[in-house]
Amino acid sequence: MGAARWEEEEEEGGERPRSWYVSREEIERDSPSRRDGVGAAKEAELRATYSSFIRDVCIRLQLPQITIATAILLCHRFYLRQSHAKNEWQTVATVCVFLASKIEDTPCLLKHVVIVAYETMYRKNPDAAKRICQEEVLAKQKALILVGETLLLSTIRFDFNIQHPYEPLKLALKDLGISQKEVRQVAMGLINDTLPTTLVVQFKPHYIAAGALFLAAKFCNVILPSQNGKVWWHRGYAANE
Repeated sequence: MGAARWEEEEEEGGERPRSWYVSREEIERDSPSRRDGVGAAKEAELRATYSSFIRDVCIRLQLPQITIATAILLCHRFYLRQSHAKNEWQTVATVCVFLASKIEDTPCLLKHVVIVAYETMYRKNPDAAKRICQEEVLAKQKALILVGETLLLSTIRFDFNIQHPYEPLKLALKDLGISQKEVRQVAMGLINDTLPTTLVVQFKPHYIAAGALFLAAKFCNVILPSQNGKVWWHRGYAANE
């Protein structure tokens, strides 16, 4: 990981964003990266790359899926407000892993996060990966991540209200009396598949859970119940905004 050019783009009025959910059009047209000349296809590629990197780092750190999801969502939110052209994804993603581990009460030592992230980044170049064992290199990378954490916190306006579709899915399965393990597994897999995409910043968690369960039920040939003529996703667990 090289030095990042940390640059913060202040939102108009310097206020906390009203919502972290935006339209596909807003993402494609108005992202800070787009204004800096990063094309939509390139940004989508970067999004998939840092999501995969975060997942690999978290797995090596033995962090649970909820922490992986939070780290990826933090990274997505960061790049809704900041530009890829000014903030390298390797450092931002590492910062997101470190902060997510604290948010989800699965804390990791900064040293461990930095070492694993560095080794993951240079896994195809073992000689380069060994540099992190040098005290000076490790100290520099730790300092960089701490600076990055400050910018991440500022960018997300210290908003730790992070929710995922896992709980709405769990409630829906229980409420609908669906006990088939395969349905749950397929739905969970579909939810995890949304993480590298913009869907998690376009739609609230209960909508993603509803879509995942609908597709999982079709795949598993399970008929989802209705009640009083209302489709199942209009029930309480999917009605809260």
